[in-house]
Amino acid sequence: MARKVLISFLGFSNYKECIYYKDGFESESLRFIQEATMDYLLTLEEWNANDLAIILLTSGSKQRNWLDDGHVDPISKERIKQDGLQTRFKLKGYPFKVETIENLPDGKNESELFEIFRQVYNVLENGDQLYFDITHGFRSLPMLALVLINYAKFLKHIEVKSISYGNYEAHERINDAEGNLLYVKAPIIDLLPLSQIQDWTFAAADYLKNGNADKFSELLNSYKRSIFLGKRKGDKEMAIAIDGFVRTLNTVTDDFQTCRGKELLSQKNIKALKQKLNNLGETVIEPLNPVIQRINSAFMPFTEATTDNDNLHNGFEAAKWCMNNNLYQQAATILQEAIVSFFCSKHKLSLYAEEERKLVNGAFAKRYKLDSSIVTNEEKECIRQEIEESSTLKELVNDELICDKEINNAFAVITNERNDINHSGMRMSPHSAKVIRDNIRHAFHVFVEKMEAKE
Repeated sequence: MARKVLISFLGFSNYKECIYYKDGFESESLRFIQEATMDYLLTLEEWNANDLAIILLTSGSKQRNWLDDGHVDPISKERIKQDGLQTRFKLKGYPFKVETIENLPDGKNESELFEIFRQVYNVLENGDQLYFDITHGFRSLPMLALVLINYAKFLKHIEVKSISYGNYEAHERINDAEGNLLYVKAPIIDLLPLSQIQDWTFAAADYLKNGNADKFSELLNSYKRSIFLGKRKGDKEMAIAIDGFVRTLNTVTDDFQTCRGKELLSQKNIKALKQKLNNLGETVIEPLNPVIQRINSAFMPFTEATTDNDNLHNGFEAAKWCMNNNLYQQAATILQEAIVSFFCSKHKLSLYAEEERKLVNGAFAKRYKLDSSIVTNEEKECIRQEIEESSTLKELVNDELICDKEINNAFAVITNERNDINHSGMRMSPHSAKVIRDNIRHAFHVFVEKMEAKE
């Protein structure tokens, strides 16, 4: 079972007593936010001997606040008799282990920040549930905590349960009828939404740059579960709508990644995604809304496929989407097969019969050789005789678009780069990754410019 781990910075100021509160919880009047935080967490779930609290100490904070009687009265110059946090934890008898990381630097420069980062990161274990209190994080330490959290989420798969801050600056002074101070109250604020915004940001970047919707799915499924379990306020109908959007987005992403030509050219699943996006509108997840708008814009150019030209256009858009998401193998495959499908439809051939699709590919190859200056006359004559034996092949070879040298050359290029990728460059003269990407993009622009203009 995953450990629960509380990590907290301990400062060196002489903290005043305060009652901390959050979500109906109120602590006793105490000096240390760490006590209040731990008491609050114990009202939410059980902690045991496998769990751990780690207090981060500089030499100054250890002497002044971890150990007893660490402060001196500024007037009398005598030691102030009061428990340190170590004693307070012992008196509480918490069921978990308490450890310290001592002699940490103050974080005044880059090397000190890296040292704090290294030491804290090293105490975390794979899969830990992390509770981070940043109340007494000095200078840039709260920012370091956020960076550390994201780093550990990625490399150690930790789950961040809370990032808390005891906001003493927002305290209330509670007086009696005569105006005498009874006690001070201050809220505990959960800054976890800051980390969650970063999660949404990374998920959005991963999708918009790489077309990977996995992180989106994970976050949205977690969001949906928290609503239905009552852990988060939200509209269940909205959660269901978000769930439908994620499922359809995953389906569309799978279509691109696995080159599902029928679905992409017909816009079958993309159409369903557009409907989900329209129904979704503005969500309660603020960081998600701009991403939804970007996704909507990305799929807007796809059209209802009612003609061969619509299918070809959707094929071009699918190839462009793949290139924009660094899926060049998929881009080359979808682009070439969309062009073959276009000529199959144009010449009344079956879209899905392998032999008839081979005819289109063969027509491009034969036209390329007939127009080549390095192919011998004898070979060209053999090609002409073969063409004469098939009226369909003859019709294809003499198609105006296939006869266009730029289109034909682009088809040869896309065929070569697709083979180069599919055979892992295990050939006599493989291209570099950059050349492959550049050639696929160039061929794409030729097809779009020449074929959409003419058709």
